[in-house]
Amino acid sequence: ISKYNVLYRKFTTKKNKTWEGDAVLSLNSSTNFATIRNEDDIVIGRIKDADRVIFKGCFKCSGFEFELDDEIIHSKVPKLNLSSTPRHIPQSVIRAHKPSTFKSPLIAEAVRQPSPDMIQFNDFTHDKSDPLFMPDLPKSIDASEKPRMVVVDPSISSKLRLHQREGVKFLYSCLMGLKSPDMRGAILADEMGLGKTLQTITLIWTLLRQSPIAGQKPTINKVLICCPVSLVNNWKSEFSKWLGLNRLNVLTINSNKYQNEKQDVELFGRNNVYQVMIMGYEKMQSMSDLLSGIRFDLLVCDEGHRLKNSENKTMKTLESFNIRRRILLSGTPIQNDLVEFYTMANFTNPGIFGDLKTFQKEFIKPILDSRDPNCRNEKFIKNGKKKSKELVDKTNNFILRRSNLELTKYLPKRSDYIILVPPTPLQLQLLKTVIETKKFKSLIELDESVSSSATGGAFNLINTFRKICNSPSLLKDDSFFLEVCERNSDSLDDVNFRKQLSKKVKSGKLLVLIKLLGMLHSDGEEKVVIVSNFTATLDIIESLFRSLNLVFLRLDGSTASNERSKLVDRFNKSSPDKVFALLLSAKAGGIGLNLVGASRIVLYDNDWNPAVDLQAIARIHRDGQKREVKIYRLLTNGCIDEKIFQRQLAKQDLSDRFVDQGGGEKELFDRSELKDIFTVQFDKVENHDYSNTHEMMMCECKGDGITSIDDSCPREKNEETEAEAEVEPDFTSQRKVEVMKFVSALTFADHYKVEEEDALDMKKQQLRRCMKGYKHLNPVSATNRDFRTDDAVLNKLLNEQDKAKPLVSFVFGK
Repeated sequence: ISKYNVLYRKFTTKKNKTWEGDAVLSLNSSTNFATIRNEDDIVIGRIKDADRVIFKGCFKCSGFEFELDDEIIHSKVPKLNLSSTPRHIPQSVIRAHKPSTFKSPLIAEAVRQPSPDMIQFNDFTHDKSDPLFMPDLPKSIDASEKPRMVVVDPSISSKLRLHQREGVKFLYSCLMGLKSPDMRGAILADEMGLGKTLQTITLIWTLLRQSPIAGQKPTINKVLICCPVSLVNNWKSEFSKWLGLNRLNVLTINSNKYQNEKQDVELFGRNNVYQVMIMGYEKMQSMSDLLSGIRFDLLVCDEGHRLKNSENKTMKTLESFNIRRRILLSGTPIQNDLVEFYTMANFTNPGIFGDLKTFQKEFIKPILDSRDPNCRNEKFIKNGKKKSKELVDKTNNFILRRSNLELTKYLPKRSDYIILVPPTPLQLQLLKTVIETKKFKSLIELDESVSSSATGGAFNLINTFRKICNSPSLLKDDSFFLEVCERNSDSLDDVNFRKQLSKKVKSGKLLVLIKLLGMLHSDGEEKVVIVSNFTATLDIIESLFRSLNLVFLRLDGSTASNERSKLVDRFNKSSPDKVFALLLSAKAGGIGLNLVGASRIVLYDNDWNPAVDLQAIARIHRDGQKREVKIYRLLTNGCIDEKIFQRQLAKQDLSDRFVDQGGGEKELFDRSELKDIFTVQFDKVENHDYSNTHEMMMCECKGDGITSIDDSCPREKNEETEAEAEVEPDFTSQRKVEVMKFVSALTFADHYKVEEEDALDMKKQQLRRCMKGYKHLNPVSATNRDFRTDDAVLNKLLNEQDKAKPLVSFVFGK
């Protein structure tokens, strides 16, 4: 016999219905007969063929209406009532009550007295049934304030993994001011897939129900959650998943009917029907006047790296609400530079680093100066390291980041393959045509005092090169390309040129994709996600699928938000023969979606921001995945694709240093070096077995995929004495001395050559560290042609390709 908690009320046709109370439904699985008893153990309903009725929402019986809440599970942890009222409060009841004393839901042997000292994290075993205690408050000066143990509801703490338990305690410590009295914010920067949403929901539920001071109301009463619009429904689903249907009332503002939304927001502020409001960032801005009149106790910002610009309207609007407790969720807190990091940190805990000018002087300047490849001043370097450590130590107080290595014990194996693809002869011809134009040369040869108009030209040039890599046909409407090549006139020759160009669809990457899709589809057991940053590229891939008669779905910026969850559900639940692939826009659909129905993902092109690609990958390698995951990154060999990938490593390295506390000590590239982005070594690329990344690593391996490069790097120079380190260097005067020192032209040339060689060696060592663990495969020139990666499909593709006209030039596999 199974038992369920249910809500009941007398049948009524009123518009605003309220539940009268709780009952227990007993279902006899052998007879399929259900009996419902109220709080007084009186039978108020009997149902035949119960399983056809009770699981479909609200149902009627014996003059009453009922709604299933959750199943009653008997275990050694008793069922708990965490509400401050004796009975469960139904969703639509407006309640007004006096706060009552909270009784901690502890099993008898786990009861302990609160510690009078400052925060102490409690040791616990890996048994999920162990109670999860929050850190104690410091001993209060006010003797009337009696501390009370705060413990997470076992119905949810029993579902938390070890790292999630620690995450909840960390967030609690930050929001309660235990880390610092002046700090009430936290950034949860766990990598994708570690359960940031679950940890946040756990904390919200705990703070809404409990206070660490006896006799006081719960710590918070109303919560505002802002997230990308595509995640609004996902957040609500997560609350229902972890807390049940009716334990917490959650309001989502996610329709296009302003009047209805206005009434909902006003209702939220006036009474306690709802405790949590979820809305998209854009909706929050449009309704800021209404929201400013509500007293929120906690603000949660999902995908918090959106708040990286202090001039951002979204940030300014959120700041105007004056919500003291703030949580930012971001898998990539540093995406581009330390100024953006400062903006996020200052929003989370205002004034934590002083103003931006102070932060730049104290941290950014000395850190970046010490990481300049041409920096040889030991005092500069040592001071930069000191400031780096100081910054890491300070951020540790309010930022928590764990890598997805935490998931290795829970998730199936993941394999990553960076596949370098040779460009087609037409792609090489188009690249040469652009590079030989006067317009190209004028843009590249500009000095650093480049005007904004010239910068815009360089940006257009980048897009043109990316289009060539994806598919030459994308250039038919590229006004910049046509202008540069002087093919934008209405002459018959130019019109025919554009017409012929529109038919040149195939590229090196598209040819590899066709081969991969054919192999995967013939196997018939797995589904695949194809990701691109450009809708025009997705259009080309969609045409390819149609020509191959492959069944697919597509999710991009034009997909209505209320249709996205349905589309995702259909993809996940369909068999490969019903739906083989999902075409996904990286920007519109790469955040927050659960696509575990696929076990393979192809990143057709990459983004300058590594977070975009990492978010897309996390869609399939996450909780719920049952298969081993294979990730393919397609890069056009020796072209801008590969250069963007290298820049991604530099930006990821920035995040590693100040949040992960790992990675290298210096930045990977000189950011002003625009010319290198467009450099294509045609003689090497045309040989088909070249990789610019492998060349920069100066790796001498045979490309057999058997061994990976070691992580060795030159021994650091001897540290200066402690006495010297204590002296605060005068950076300005030192630089003047270095600049003003006169040397002969020959000496300067030799010195410059040594510095250039040192810079190359530095790039080599750092790139080797970033690519640690990857095996190197050269399927064209390696003596061993029988490759054995972890992927049978890729093995077959590499071993069967024509060596004279290979589809793949080089592979990095991990």
